[in-house]
Amino acid sequence: MTLKEACKKVIGQNKSMGCHPEIFIFQTKGCGAIDLNYKVSNLVKSQTAFNAVIEAIEKYGDILTIEDLIVENEDGFGLPQDIINKAKQNAEAFEWRRNLNSK
Repeated sequence: MTLKEACKKVIGQNKSMGCHPEIFIFQTKGCGAIDLNYKVSNLVKSQTAFNAVIEAIEKYGDILTIEDLIVENEDGFGLPQDIINKAKQNAEAFEWRRNLNSK
């Protein structure tokens, strides 16, 4: 899977759950941004995007995030190690929030 395919998977899964990930779509230009690695890296680092994902998890449940897919991907889609580390940290926080919701 490529980063572009991963982005499309996130958008598709989120929409199927009733969530429209506006910040993600806008920032990645619907997954078509020329500098997609840079845009995704900025989203992973963004506190605003993190907060939006937490709110979406609270509202919609077990939505898929780009962080989930970065962590699952063998080489993190070739993103810099600091971004992969931050994605792992975010994914762990999202999983904690999902588990809290399911109780």
